[in-house]
Amino acid sequence: MTVDTSNILNFADTLIRQFEQKVDEQGNVSKRGFERGDLNKLLSRFLRDTPDPNYPGILTYGNLIVCSRKYGPVFVAVGAEAFDGLLTPDGEAPACDRNVHKYVCDILAARLRSAFADKNNKPRDGWPQYGALIYGHDIAVFKVDSEHRLQWVEFEGERVHHVLWGRIIRLLDEIVSEFQIPDGMGTN
Repeated sequence: MTVDTSNILNFADTLIRQFEQKVDEQGNVSKRGFERGDLNKLLSRFLRDTPDPNYPGILTYGNLIVCSRKYGPVFVAVGAEAFDGLLTPDGEAPACDRNVHKYVCDILAARLRSAFADKNNKPRDGWPQYGALIYGHDIAVFKVDSEHRLQWVEFEGERVHHVLWGRIIRLLDEIVSEFQIPDGMGTN
């Protein structure tokens, strides 16, 4: 397992913890979310020839899909080994790396489309579609807009978040609140 694969797995574990409902000592739900044990993760590792002449060679990346057993896919992430240092804190790629950045964003967009469009995955109609690029310890979160384009998610004035900072935890808490998860009684 590479460092990048380890980072994507750590992010998956963090995401699942933040997306699960919290129950207090009396058994009351203190934070809405998915039931414990409902979310699972699928991680794949890919090697792909890059079609870009400015970045010849093979790009190695991990592909993560977090799914609810009841409700289908809820989050997609892509982490590329060659991605360290490709983004500045405001989300911009240096000129020499823009083609690679666009290429990896295109991979993320394709993964989001396939995960949420495939009716075999049973995606929930009307649910938000989120994804992330993970590179090193940094995470950039995207949301699919109504025209099926990736839009940066800016949170607390930042586009790029460090996996160890509390901001990514707060962002995930905000994201899970957008899902219309029925409670145990079947109501939203």
